[in-house]
Amino acid sequence: MVSDWVWETDEDFQLNFVSPRIFEVLGFHPQELLGKTLFGLGVFTKESGELHDLNWHSPFRDVMFEAESRDGDLKYCLVSGLPIYDPRTEAFLGVRGTARDITEHIRMERLKNEFLSIVSHELRTPLTSIRSALGILMTDVVGDLPEKALSIIDIAHKNSLRLAQLVDDMLDMEKLVLDKIVFDIKSEDIHKIVREVVAPNVPVSKPFGVNFILQTLPEATHALVDSHHLSQLLDNLISNALKFSPEGETVEVLVAKNDNFVRVSITDHGPGIAEEFHQEIFRNSLRLATRPHA
Repeated sequence: MVSDWVWETDEDFQLNFVSPRIFEVLGFHPQELLGKTLFGLGVFTKESGELHDLNWHSPFRDVMFEAESRDGDLKYCLVSGLPIYDPRTEAFLGVRGTARDITEHIRMERLKNEFLSIVSHELRTPLTSIRSALGILMTDVVGDLPEKALSIIDIAHKNSLRLAQLVDDMLDMEKLVLDKIVFDIKSEDIHKIVREVVAPNVPVSKPFGVNFILQTLPEATHALVDSHHLSQLLDNLISNALKFSPEGETVEVLVAKNDNFVRVSITDHGPGIAEEFHQEIFRNSLRLATRPHA
């Protein structure tokens, strides 16, 4: 369905047509609204929340419209309109347009923002304290600890780092959607980044019964990358490979040159993604590559 409801006004902006779909959105029958204006149903607003002073004599698209339903619920619609002119006299005859109900989308966006706020403020702070405390316990500041205790603390510390990484991934995803993410591109040693990502995953792989094979080039290989985000990407791919690899299988991490690029590949021998989901998953995929630095 292209839109939720269609409307049309005369030259005085009074509604002379409203499609039946409006009953499902606002609870009004079309006949009740004939002769009224859209201003009588709600207000047009800008992204900032200010009232929008529309120029009805020019086309407009996806302007936020806040209206109150018959039951008193606040509804949000995106309204588009096109002025109608007499083809002979060019006299203004009214406006014809559509309105799409996005109330559920707005509600979900608010829930998501509230969740991200909780993650950012309520989870990140105590997680930082836990990570710092475990890091201190791993040093000799508190005295010598039994080897078994140090081993348990080391595992807990690594998992706290992974959890912190997960929180960062979630917040970075939101920034990426809003096109607000900032990349710090520098010349980095790709071998060093890959080894630093693989190392903490080796002990994690033991409960899965999975082995690692790491193949790198004999010489140092530098490329222009954001080391933090590249590490995040590789860690996510390796984590997935571990989760879905059958016991006794191997995860292969390979660093290779491909013309003027450096390719880092992670290969597992699990079941893979079901074919029916391929088109959906890779519909908007991006090809990521790192260019070597001279």
